[in-house]
Formats: sequence, structure tokens, C-alpha cells
Amino acid sequence: MSKDFCKSWTKAYLSSPKTRKKWKDTQPNMKIGDIVLLLDDGHLPGSWPVGQVVELHHVTGGLVRVATIKPKNSLFKRNIHKLASLLIYQDQCLIGWEYVPTRSRTTQHNSDSPFGVIPKNS
Repeated sequence: MSKDFCKSWTKAYLSSPKTRKKWKDTQPNMKIGDIVLLLDDGHLPGSWPVGQVVELHHVTGGLVRVATIKPKNSLFKRNIHKLASLLIYQDQCLIGWEYVPTRSRTTQHNSDSPFGVIPKNS
């Protein structure tokens, strides 16, 4: 019974924040540094792996359909429909916080913030 509840809750909860519409509506693309949940059927709620987007794979039109995710010490390539973003940026800024790009392969950045945001200096 608890397995059935977990399965139905997972389907209802994870499909609600990312309802699929026709691709006529544009939504912001995922960005390198975004923190995401890997939505694998083999995990129970509360044990979904969390990872960071390290690479994006574009298709025609510049839309992201696949991303490379780094949870802990491995890399996974996943379709964006199998990912749930945990932090949502609006115009590269969170209310009361500044967006700071996370480290990439080509640039070094000294930030103590693990999620790429720091408090705004008001």
C-alpha cells in the first residue's frame, strides 16, 4: 500500500511543477549551475539524487533538450523531462540575492556559495 501511495504521489507531485505544453510557449532554458533532482523511477520520494547541471546539449532553435548532470562523483546525461529544477532564476536574479555564475571549465570564480547566489549589498 505504501509503495502504491509513493508511486501515485510521485507522479502527481513531479508532474505538477512542469506541465508539458506544446512547444509553442517558450520557457527559460536550463542553465549551467542549476541544481536539479534526477527523476528516476527506481528511487522513492526523498531519495531522488540531487545534482548540478554541468553541460547543456542544444538542438535546433537553441532549445535545451538534454543536460549533463553531476551528482556527487559521476556524470549523467538526461532528458530535461527527467529533471526537476530546484532553484528558479528570474532574469539571473533571486529576490534579495544576486546571481553569481558557478565555476566552469574555462573560468575560475572565488565564491563560497555552493548554489551560485550571494546576498545583495543594499
